[in-house]
Amino acid sequence: MAKPKLPSKTSGTTRIGLERSFIQCMGLVKELLIYSIQTSSLPVNGLWRSTLSYRNLEKQM
Repeated sequence: MAKPKLPSKTSGTTRIGLERSFIQCMGLVKELLIYSIQTSSLPVNGLWRSTLSYRNLEKQM
């Protein structure tokens, strides 16, 4: 599929919109990951949980 050429004025705004939707998508994926990690009881996920909580602590500081 060939990408349609957009005028420079709209390409900037569409890029921002795409970035926003991408960030929202990644946020949803992260939430799903955290939820699946919290609900499952595999020992491997204990490591995941500790790294996630460590990252959250880093963000809060």
